[in-house]
Amino acid sequence: PEPKDWKINKDGVYMHYTSADTRQGFEFIDFPYEVVPEGMPLISDQSADLGSKKVDFSKYGMVYAAAHKNFSTAGFCLAVIRKDLITADTILPHTPTMCRWKVFNDAPNKIWNVPVILSVWMAELTLDWMKERGGMDFFEDLAKRRSRLLYDTCDESKGFYNTFVTDERYRSRMQVVFTIGDGTTQKNQELVNLFLHEASTEMGWLDIRSHPLGIPSDAIRVTMYNPQPIEHIQEADHPEEPGTCEPLPSRGLHRDGVVGHQVAPSRHPLGRH
Repeated sequence: PEPKDWKINKDGVYMHYTSADTRQGFEFIDFPYEVVPEGMPLISDQSADLGSKKVDFSKYGMVYAAAHKNFSTAGFCLAVIRKDLITADTILPHTPTMCRWKVFNDAPNKIWNVPVILSVWMAELTLDWMKERGGMDFFEDLAKRRSRLLYDTCDESKGFYNTFVTDERYRSRMQVVFTIGDGTTQKNQELVNLFLHEASTEMGWLDIRSHPLGIPSDAIRVTMYNPQPIEHIQEADHPEEPGTCEPLPSRGLHRDGVVGHQVAPSRHPLGRH
């Protein structure tokens, strides 16, 4: 439904939303802050897109992210919390110690336990790498141009490729998720399976099989976090229908065009060390 039609309990303690859904390629490009009841803290899980665009943190009570997607390795999480929410009054009685913000905030030097040092160090290197390239302005523009190439491929294919999200307000810049045809007929299922097979075994693409989306066939998901260079997408200029040598009537997905989560070593922030 449109934001104006959302049913929000004005007596709620807080409002929570996930900024980007990696399953079907959904992302709030611009969240409708006007729908949040006055005085209600807004909480957001931004694991998938934090670091890909500017965020006005003054709008939030808390923003958190499993930061292994754009910043570091698994095990590294970020939390930006409004100071007035870090009180004893906001802690439920049975909250585990590791989830109690006040414990960490009141600890000497703000450190309660030994953090994952390697992941924190890698995050520092990644942030330095991001700043060297222009910061949020650079990576937001990169995310727009990179995803636009794939959306244009799908939109111009005359129905051969179809995305699950078509409203530009909600099309993810981090994951482009699509299928062949409607993804339900036997022929379309076979083409999707052939696409995934050829992409992984013959072309070297990594991790492009989407999570189940309620249709008989698997979906195709191309992930493009910050380290993914646009050159992998720009090289997609020789479209072919899977299993044939016939070009499709649009730009398409070329052998060297997209490489799931794979990162060219020379472009990785650790490539300098």
